[in-house]
Amino acid sequence: MTNGPESIRYLDVHPVLPDDSPPELKDSYDALLAPLLLNSALAALRTQPADAQTAVKNATRALERLELSDADKAKALYRRASAHVILKQEDEAEEDLVAASQLSPEDMAISSKLKEVKDEKKKKREKEKKAFKKMFSS
Repeated sequence: MTNGPESIRYLDVHPVLPDDSPPELKDSYDALLAPLLLNSALAALRTQPADAQTAVKNATRALERLELSDADKAKALYRRASAHVILKQEDEAEEDLVAASQLSPEDMAISSKLKEVKDEKKKKREKEKKAFKKMFSS
């Protein structure tokens, strides 16, 4: 059994299937690539230290190139948002989490992460306000 990155490389040998490929081949290609990209993003997030750039890249690739179910889109957006949090890109994380919550409104992990990101953004704004206040209060 190969690991995710090796499996993705095997599928990338032919990133564009020939025009005369049967529809079943396209379907099976996408069916293999989607979980590989999403699981690779998850594995990248779980490594220590996390490889957030790989998680963003693979989740984005799945979102942009594949026809995902709403559940898989929500999963990809959540994983990309988690990587954005690690990279301290709260605006991008919030955008992905809002989109994910629209696709999967009952998902507690998404709503919890969205609250966490919003709280972090609020704390940053408050910290910036205090810093500016000190600069101009002398």
